[in-house]
Amino acid sequence: MHLRNSTPPSEAVSEERSLWNTEAEGKPTLEQLDAQLAEMENLQHDLRLRFYQIKRQRNALVPLHRLPGEIFVSILLRVAKYNEPGFDQEHKRLHTLAQVSTYWFDTIIAFPSFWQQLAQYHPPYFREMVLKRNTSALFNIDCVLAQGEMGPVSDQLLYFMKIAAPLSERWKLLAYEGDPTDEVAQLLQSPAPNLDSMLISSWGSVGTGSRALELSEGRNIQYLDIDNIILPWNSTRLRGLRGVQIQHVSGTLPSLAELHAMLHASPELWWLQLSGWAPFDGGGALMSEVSDIEIRPIILPLLTSIILHNIPAPVTQFLLSSINAPSCQCVIVREVPSSVLNNRVGCDTFVSLINGALKAIPRLRMLCRRNGAPLHLLSDPSRGITYNWIHHVDELPGLNVQVPTAALSTSQLGSFLSLLDFPDKVELNTDIDGVSWAPSFMYVGWHRVPNLEVTSVLAVETICEKLANLSPPTACQSRLESFSSPLDADRTHPGAYDSIIRNLVAYVQRRWGNKDTEQQSNHNPDGELHRRKLKIRLPPTVVQKLRRPLRDWDVQLSEFWQWKAQDVSGEVLGSSSL
Repeated sequence: MHLRNSTPPSEAVSEERSLWNTEAEGKPTLEQLDAQLAEMENLQHDLRLRFYQIKRQRNALVPLHRLPGEIFVSILLRVAKYNEPGFDQEHKRLHTLAQVSTYWFDTIIAFPSFWQQLAQYHPPYFREMVLKRNTSALFNIDCVLAQGEMGPVSDQLLYFMKIAAPLSERWKLLAYEGDPTDEVAQLLQSPAPNLDSMLISSWGSVGTGSRALELSEGRNIQYLDIDNIILPWNSTRLRGLRGVQIQHVSGTLPSLAELHAMLHASPELWWLQLSGWAPFDGGGALMSEVSDIEIRPIILPLLTSIILHNIPAPVTQFLLSSINAPSCQCVIVREVPSSVLNNRVGCDTFVSLINGALKAIPRLRMLCRRNGAPLHLLSDPSRGITYNWIHHVDELPGLNVQVPTAALSTSQLGSFLSLLDFPDKVELNTDIDGVSWAPSFMYVGWHRVPNLEVTSVLAVETICEKLANLSPPTACQSRLESFSSPLDADRTHPGAYDSIIRNLVAYVQRRWGNKDTEQQSNHNPDGELHRRKLKIRLPPTVVQKLRRPLRDWDVQLSEFWQWKAQDVSGEVLGSSSL
């Protein structure tokens, strides 16, 4: 099949021969053509070489490459650093970084720091490369299966630990997750004088006795993250700690004296999480010790988070009464022993921890569903317990504390609540009929809370009585801007309504300036008049009864379930004024 207007093959051959015949005298030889090709190849090589030279000169002018070498290396190391044990990503990241440029490739190959991670989940070829490139630097040993990896787990972990154990004197970090058989446990206890991060999670049955491991002599452990593992708690290596997670421990727990020694000698500690402790003797030894031990302050200026969950009450009491952490922003305690609040020194120390968290959160919820139940202090958004590895914990501020009510008197609970530095928004959510300890609210300066929402009738009645009884100077310093409550009409006695209305009116008349009294208005820094308004959001029955006595006061009333508010003069206010 021929294309249209194409020359037949026979004619094309004839034209080629004719051309060669007419130019026979100027025809190049084979040697000349080879020389021309060689010359062109040399030119191409020179151009390619010049291209790479110019490219290198250009790359050298990039701000990243003008940094000092050690800073550039530290940046690459941070990029290449693995996420957490069990995530098979580091060798892929190194491969990607090495392909950026020859300079990056040479840097990664030359520095042993890029070859410190020796992990079970790495491909065999990459493990061999790590051992070849890192001949003198320390190792991060990561004996954790990759996510989703299947097969004989114990055999895989044992095989890898046999590779890592001969290098134990160069261990810097040891991460292990699995069931430590006797053979594996022996390898985990290999002499490791340079080890400063121990992350070991045992899959053994919790409650049957945690696996005990020995610590060889060496430098201090800085990051301790153990799960279902027991260590020699009096070891001198457990000093100078920076991060601690001890979880699901059964059997020999650290004594209070050993805990004090560990924490007192760790002024740079920034994270403390203890959870799931179960002593064999039921905590009898700890109970006896806490009654005899002298409470000495433990100063931890860098501690930002303290989490105590399901641990013996003596340990909780001891720590909450001892730890002084001015930078703490997260406090999670499963249940605070009443003995902490019964002791003035212990209570003050504990309150200082809570107030640090209260200053860091925008909203506090105070929950109690029934009489005798603990009072739950909960930040919004809520903050729960995390179980990440110590290097990847969630450092968010928050509060999640359960305070006992049954074992405290009205004055004891009230004194504790009066010491709290509440955030700008507080929601007090108790059972609808109120709680027996509601009189404790009489001790609290609720006028210091700008936005207050209360559900319990008894709590509302008590708080309003507290507001009405403020002295005039104190009332004038009130920060309360918004007060609201749903107040179930079917379950509220008319007398309670009358008490609430009477006390609110008394408070408003003490605190808030009359609309027409210019002298009682505040002024902005720029000199403009700024009226102080109190927003009260209550059920329609209460709002209707408040309209008349408050019609001449700078107060904005609204019905609880309405989206738009209505002030006392009857004018409908848009949402922008709320």
